[in-house]
Amino acid sequence: DNSDVREILPWLKIAQELDPEEPLTYTVTAYWLRSRMNKPHEAERLLREGLKALPDHPALQFELGRIYFENQKDSARARNIWEHAVKSWQKQEGVKADPDTFILEQILTHLAKLEEEAGNLPLAISYWEQAKVYARKPDVIQQRIDELAPRKLVPNGPP
Repeated sequence: DNSDVREILPWLKIAQELDPEEPLTYTVTAYWLRSRMNKPHEAERLLREGLKALPDHPALQFELGRIYFENQKDSARARNIWEHAVKSWQKQEGVKADPDTFILEQILTHLAKLEEEAGNLPLAISYWEQAKVYARKPDVIQQRIDELAPRKLVPNGPP
């Protein structure tokens, strides 16, 4: 219900002002703006603010890519942002002893879905294979790979 959303947004804004370097505040607020209030442009503006405070943060880039892919139907821009997010993750998280693999899995699965929709099945399968390494349910991802593998041989095969 939108009244609940309207009640939570001021608190999220305060949290952002109190700790502008907390990525979760930006991603949660962007989620509420984008999916619950149907305000993707405000969500984009917020994420860009977040990226000024936290340059190249993979979770912020992931959410920004979702706006382009899901709300603006701009696959090319989403792809560029998510590909950059993977590189950012490798630089920032990939060097840690206990990296945040959940966000990397999310980025890779969304890239896989984007490439599936674009008909780039070999690339989609490659992203699924990469995501499977970090997945909580690798068997589910393997099923998807198995479904796509025969189709990649057929140009413009059925979806």
